[in-house]
Order: sequence, then structure tokens, then C-alpha cells
Amino acid sequence: MHEGVVQEGEVVAGVVGDRTKTGLAVLVLGQRTDVDALSDERVIDLDEHHAAVHAADQRGRLDIEPRHRRIAKLVCPVVELDVEAAGRLGYLKVQEQGAKTWQFGSVLARAERDATISAATAAFGGAYARTRADTRLVGRGAHGDLAAVYFGESEQTLDFRTYQDHVAPDTTSNLLYKGVVAGKSRSVYTGLIRVRPDARGTNAFQTNRNLKLSDDAWAESVPNLEIENNDVKCSHASTVSPVDEDQRFYLESRGVPTAEAERLIVAGFLGEVLAGVPVQAAVPALKSAIAEKLARQRELDSTASESELEAV
Repeated sequence: MHEGVVQEGEVVAGVVGDRTKTGLAVLVLGQRTDVDALSDERVIDLDEHHAAVHAADQRGRLDIEPRHRRIAKLVCPVVELDVEAAGRLGYLKVQEQGAKTWQFGSVLARAERDATISAATAAFGGAYARTRADTRLVGRGAHGDLAAVYFGESEQTLDFRTYQDHVAPDTTSNLLYKGVVAGKSRSVYTGLIRVRPDARGTNAFQTNRNLKLSDDAWAESVPNLEIENNDVKCSHASTVSPVDEDQRFYLESRGVPTAEAERLIVAGFLGEVLAGVPVQAAVPALKSAIAEKLARQRELDSTASESELEAV
């Protein structure tokens, strides 16, 4: 592991264990420093670095976009995000694992007084991919914006577990997870908002919405609340629904081809999440990934239909 003197405002990365596919990536942000981490030299590729710790000091701001891809069989990435008083951290995890990869990942975030964490996940790959996102708001006035966009195709399973832990007074969090399941894919969402006894004045919200593109696709959503203080505002909501046939008919009746109509409906459904991801420069790539998955699933459905006709 690399060692050295860290000056205020520097970003430092250290890596260990790259031969064994385990390791540690560390970023430290000094006071009053702004960093855009989307440039090539600042994007963290976790193919070999399976653990990461990111710290934003007081009044610092940090945007991070790690990418998870190309692992052959099993990957278990762990990321810790620690934001001190009045710091701001934006984090976007892009999961594009191969079709045979299994992933069990965790993102553990902690925010001090008046700190803000914006953490988002884009999940597209893997045979089975579970992501756990824990957010602890431990300082008065801390805030968390939590989001995910996901698209399952073929026989994928995308599994999400979230924990919004309000420890201090006057803390706020807003979670929005939206995803599409096509083919025979599955999505699972299990979330918990916990309000501790001392966390008066908490505002916490949790929403999970799923769009089914096929009868064989399946989605399950289980939001939960655990409230130990009566001076709070909390809500949770979840939906699983097929494509709105009225929307499809409206588009097709105006000359929009069926495939394009479906693409527009999916884009509109997921657009709410994409508009709020903390690293906006990544949005065009995310939109392209969604379009590719939709086109690939449409091709698989077409091939399956042709095979059924030939069998008859």
C-alpha cells in the first residue's frame, strides 16, 4: 500500500492486493475543495479494487463514479462514504457485470452535522446482483438523497436492500428506486426507515416503483418503517405494474411504432431518477445502456416467438 504525506485539498488513492482481486481504494477530500470525479483518471474501476473508503471533510465536495464490470464469477465490493460537518458527497455506482457474474455489494454511508450525501446506483448487469445501501444520518441537519435505476432482462435477478437510519434530530432522507423487468427477470426491493428516539423532527420518505414489460417478469417490493419518535414525517410506497396500455395506444395511434412507443414509455418512467443522479455527466451513458438492454430483450422475445411458430 502506498504511503505519504497528504496535503489539504489533495485526492489520494491507495491500492492493495490487486493480484488476489481484493484491495482498498481510498479518496480523501480536504476543506473547501471541489472535485469532479468523472474524468478518466478519477473514475474508480472496482474490477480489482473491491473495497473503497471515501471521506469528505468539512465543507468539502466530492463526486464519485465507480464502475463494476468484467468480473468472471463472483464479486463482493464494499464502499464506505463518510461525510463530515457541512460536507457534500455525490456518489454514483454503475454495475455492469457480465451475464454469469454474481455480486454481493454494500455501500455504507455516514453523514455528520449539516452534511449531504447523494448516493445513486445504476444496476444493469449480473446473473444475480444484490446491493445493500445503508445510510446513517448521525449529525443534526444531515440529509440523504438515495436513488437507483435498474433494468433486468432475460433471467437476471436484481436485489436491493436499503436502510435509512435517522440517529440525530432534524435529519432528512428521500429514497427513490425505479426499475424495469423484462423477459423472465426478477427484482427484489426490501427497505427500512428507522427513526431513533432522539431523532425528533425527522422527515424520511421511501418509494420503490417497478415496470413489467412481460408477463413472465416478476418484481417484489417490501418497504418498512420503524419509528421511535412521534415528532416525525415519514412515508413509504411501492408499486409493480405493467405498461399502461392507454399510453401505448396513445403513441401508436399517432403513428409511433410499437418498439419506439415502448422505448419512450420506459424512458419516461426512468427519467425521474436519471434527472437526479449526482454525476449528471454519466446520464447519456446510462440512457444508452438502458436502450441497449431494451433492444436486446426485444430481439430475444422475437427469436423466442419465431421458435414457437416453427414448433407449431
